[in-house]
Amino acid sequence: MKRIVSVLIMYILIIYYSECCAVEKLQVQEVYNQVEALGKWCTVLTDAYGRKINIDADIIMPNIELMPIISASVYENIGCEELIIEKNGKIEETTDKFGVRDYLFEFTDEHQISVSGAVAERIFRVAYGDEPGILSLKSNVLSGAEKKEYLTPVQLDLDAGYIQGNTLTLQRVLEIAESTARLYFSPNICFSLYDVIVYDHPRTLQSINDTTLGEEVSTFPSGYYICSIRQNIQGIPILLGANEPYHYLDLKASKKPTRPRPWSLSSKSPINTIRIISDRGYRLLFVPIKEERIIETDVPLCPVDNVIDSVSNLVCEGYIRDVYALRLGYACFYSIDETATNEFCLYPVWEVDCEYTIDPSEELTIHQSHREWYESPISEGKNYRRLIVNAQTGSLENPKDINSNSYDCPSMILW
Repeated sequence: MKRIVSVLIMYILIIYYSECCAVEKLQVQEVYNQVEALGKWCTVLTDAYGRKINIDADIIMPNIELMPIISASVYENIGCEELIIEKNGKIEETTDKFGVRDYLFEFTDEHQISVSGAVAERIFRVAYGDEPGILSLKSNVLSGAEKKEYLTPVQLDLDAGYIQGNTLTLQRVLEIAESTARLYFSPNICFSLYDVIVYDHPRTLQSINDTTLGEEVSTFPSGYYICSIRQNIQGIPILLGANEPYHYLDLKASKKPTRPRPWSLSSKSPINTIRIISDRGYRLLFVPIKEERIIETDVPLCPVDNVIDSVSNLVCEGYIRDVYALRLGYACFYSIDETATNEFCLYPVWEVDCEYTIDPSEELTIHQSHREWYESPISEGKNYRRLIVNAQTGSLENPKDINSNSYDCPSMILW
């Protein structure tokens, strides 16, 4: 029996070693040079149903020297020594018409930031408990505003301002987001921009379904930005959780992962946005992630062509209908150490921003907003998905094939 087990283990090791050797191993800078030379991924593919798919996708990659694999966790709480709730903070008890009691929370912190409602309640609980912290700063409620411009990282000029009559640059937006995060969590937190939507001056609406914009809102001096941001660790953006490709898909639960998940994999994650109109008028929402230790200092990556080939295969099979961008960064997978339930592994992946359907024969229709003044961002479309390509092997798991190991950290390929 022992001999059989030994033979099986040796067979598995041989297969794994053969697969690792079959993958071309490149330094991260070599892959960066490939991306720079390629520029974009532009092609026309025909899928199994005769549909022509025109692809014009950005390829987005940070300029880094090493690609580490990291064990990380979510910051457990906001540092109470830095968060001082002033005496004017209050908790007001209310009772609804059914006799159910509720509480309204409100306070102003030492930085003169006013916080109220559910956000204030969360921070109260963080300050006096162990709940993971999401920091959200209060701002005026927006009415209606027409989207003016959608910008991706390859289109962004950080030194430029895109709001008419407002000098706020995107570099300043990053500085504000980072300085706020550092006040509450860690002096080492850094962000990069994922995408930016520029909105015109807000206008009044009769109702949320109003199709006609009214007068400009006087409390807003200009238009505003809504920026998706990503926290960087070792200069590399943390793009998504391993569960995100399967989010909102009607999949059978019998084979889904059942291992207890760290908070970072409990929903669409990481959540990072800043809505900003000025240095004082902004709302920051993010999940702060902390590096625990480096598992591997530098690992090889596969050529970018391998990534493109994997995505092309799903296009030709009919599952992917359009590709907007390929982005290199981290995905959050289960920890390699099964006993470390509060930790997760940051593993290098290519995120595929695309239109995806679980039924390759289905004809998709473009989602149109019924409000003439508002065009929904790409990411709000019914079939928009962020898929994951393993950056070391170039393999892409089709979300329909989810199994009990789909959230596990992939096997690491070393030099």
